[in-house]
Amino acid sequence: MPDYKVGDILHTSWGYDQTNVEYFQITEIKGKYAILREIGAESTETGWLQGRSAPLPDNFLEPRFDGDDQGLPIRRLMQEGGIKICDVRTAWRMKPTMVAGVKVYGTHHWSSYA
Repeated sequence: MPDYKVGDILHTSWGYDQTNVEYFQITEIKGKYAILREIGAESTETGWLQGRSAPLPDNFLEPRFDGDDQGLPIRRLMQEGGIKICDVRTAWRMKPTMVAGVKVYGTHHWSSYA
């Protein structure tokens, strides 16, 4: 079984005409399942309709309650190759670097051409 831990940060990267990036944090582990919540990101534009983003741990999105799971806890099976969020999104664990005792996460490219 994968060695996911509470507090782990995961990211998705998906899209057709654009690249969407989302971040999730594991808040609980129940057997083979992780309870995830989507977290916010810091984003910087690097060019026309594109940029880089980094996760903001513990900055949980507010629930929307409009049929979208955004902000609500979701239960997903933990797998070696990532955690499948839905049919088109898989979340992969991010490995932070320790800088002066603080976890620092890398950035991911996003675009919004569509």
